[in-house]
Amino acid sequence: NSAGQAFAADDEGGTGSNALLTFTAAYTGVVYVEAGAWSDATHAGIPGGYTLAVGQRGADVSGTIAGAQAISVGSSTLSFMDATGTTAATAYDDVDFFKVELTAGQYYEFQASAGWDYFPGAESDVRMHLMDGSSNVLAFSGDISSNDQNAALSFIAPTDGTYYIRISHDVSSARAAGASASSGYEVSVKTFDLSGVSPLESINWGGD
Repeated sequence: NSAGQAFAADDEGGTGSNALLTFTAAYTGVVYVEAGAWSDATHAGIPGGYTLAVGQRGADVSGTIAGAQAISVGSSTLSFMDATGTTAATAYDDVDFFKVELTAGQYYEFQASAGWDYFPGAESDVRMHLMDGSSNVLAFSGDISSNDQNAALSFIAPTDGTYYIRISHDVSSARAAGASASSGYEVSVKTFDLSGVSPLESINWGGD
């Protein structure tokens, strides 16, 4: 606020090393967002440009393939997981579906990030399924690592067509970690040209 009081903070809760946080306003008025490069006593921040996006909770994304929200390759979309009940047994049942057009033989990376980092605040433990129009699961991601409860997967499309992204809570893990049943998240789809990449580049030959 104008007095310099911080309401929330985040570092690396979004896609990659980006930040993402969910905030519920306690009053109507101006709030201030401070953005900066990560740094500490021994590491100076790296300068560069950035993009700041703010999304307001709107209508819930459909929980069915038939009502899936269209997104595009190269996009990052902000959305929200909504608590579906008042008890731990029912609060984490929200499911969101997105659809995206993919090209056969092309390599894609998908990521769903719900603010999970080492700062306190509203953050969810999400997982992601990539599916075809018949609800067959083509790829799945739970946690990226033991320290990162966001989800990420890579996929080479076998055919041209519409593919579906299912975002949900990792229910048992979310309950155990005390994750929020209501929080914002970001889903992104990226593509990369692998035609000029050699598998030999991934080998450590023992040099410097």
